[in-house]
Amino acid sequence: MSAEYTCRSTNPWADSSTIYAGLVVNAVLDLDILHEKQKELISLWPILGGTVVQSTKPWSFTCGSNVDFESRTLDETVSTHFPNNWGNMTGPSASTTLDPAIVDAKFLFAIKPAPSTIFRIRVTVLRDATLVCFGITHQVTGAGGCFEVVSAFCDLLANRAIPHFALPPDARGLKLSDHITGGDDNVTSDELGDFEPPEKNWNIGVVKAATMMWRVLIAQFWKTLGLREKLTEKYIHLPGDWVDEVRNQAQKELSSLPESSDVELTRNDIISAWYLKTIHGPSSSSGCDTTPVDFYVAINYKGLLNPNTTGGCSEKGPSAEQQQTQYLHHSVAIFRCMFSAYQLQNDSISSIAWRIRRATLHYKQPSSIKKYVRFVEKNNSNLLVVDIRASNPFSMVGLSSWTTYNYMALDFSGAIGDRKAPQDGVRVTFVNPLALSPISGLTLYTLKDGKGGYVIRTANTKTQWKQLEKSSSMENLFPVL
Repeated sequence: MSAEYTCRSTNPWADSSTIYAGLVVNAVLDLDILHEKQKELISLWPILGGTVVQSTKPWSFTCGSNVDFESRTLDETVSTHFPNNWGNMTGPSASTTLDPAIVDAKFLFAIKPAPSTIFRIRVTVLRDATLVCFGITHQVTGAGGCFEVVSAFCDLLANRAIPHFALPPDARGLKLSDHITGGDDNVTSDELGDFEPPEKNWNIGVVKAATMMWRVLIAQFWKTLGLREKLTEKYIHLPGDWVDEVRNQAQKELSSLPESSDVELTRNDIISAWYLKTIHGPSSSSGCDTTPVDFYVAINYKGLLNPNTTGGCSEKGPSAEQQQTQYLHHSVAIFRCMFSAYQLQNDSISSIAWRIRRATLHYKQPSSIKKYVRFVEKNNSNLLVVDIRASNPFSMVGLSSWTTYNYMALDFSGAIGDRKAPQDGVRVTFVNPLALSPISGLTLYTLKDGKGGYVIRTANTKTQWKQLEKSSSMENLFPVL
């Protein structure tokens, strides 16, 4: 299958990005089995064996049988690089021993600066564990599709059947905007002016995009000179009980307000609101800091697509075989929730979480998704860069939530071969999310720790890290308690 395919509903912003899921598995796995199962997966889903064609706009891809697999063996233990240092903390705590840059280097090796293969696996075998890293071109799929690929890989390890392969609908000539289920009449009112059409969230064309990228380079230059604080990445652990306590208290506050009494906050809303509020700290003066803060949220809309798009189904609906058909697609819409520094400094965490929930509900509506997909279809040959209102582009925060992807439940026992499995089973003990993109250091990754809590990966300045450490007590979050 050497033909070139183009997804006309994928935002070209994803073209030059790669998404990686690095997994720590608590057993020594058999390299030959892992390699053979990658070959089998590619033979069944040939899009994973294809290459990226960068000469087209937007980028195209081919299907094929390329197997990009590299491995190495290190005479080290897993505790050397992944110490369990969360302890019994009752509130958020930043790791002092896990450095994301060092962790990335343990997963990512033998990777070209601009790899042409769509799918790659890197395996590092330790004395008592295995690091397995799955990488996929972001233009082909998002975080949800990445989890689908890893899940299918584990199904093959267990000798379970996986769905049949199909090309993405928009690579087969369909306009996804015409196949999103739901009407256009359920539109949330916008008294607060929170919601913007997609074209307001993006810099379109070479001139505007280049101007935005120039601002990023200038900001990076000031950091290099020491005129602005540098960003440092860390992992943060949030105990599940603490998240629930904050959520319950915030929900109690909202229930007393008529305009928000029917809104049910999610744990992700609370985590995002807490993060935004704490990194901006308390108000340093009596003045109004109007510095804009853009919070971008990525929404997976694949569930809104009509099932009939999965392979030319009849009007009677998909057949049993077509219901078992799988396609990979970057079905991600990106929307902005707008704040000011003053709001984040002075509004309650419940108010901030409410605004995030309200915006998310609005942007998840089929009408909003349709507008976004139509915008992408219209501009898929243009250069797009997210809009950042502040003069410092590193003030923007983009949320990449992995909390719905249960990597901890994946079973790698089919890859241990003749070795003895650990008493507690062959399981994933740590997940390292990463999307290598043109602008790094702006993403807030959230995922579950497998024990009821949450892990955040993000970058902050030294001042922001200090503020985060000081602002996590219930007394500071809810002063009236």
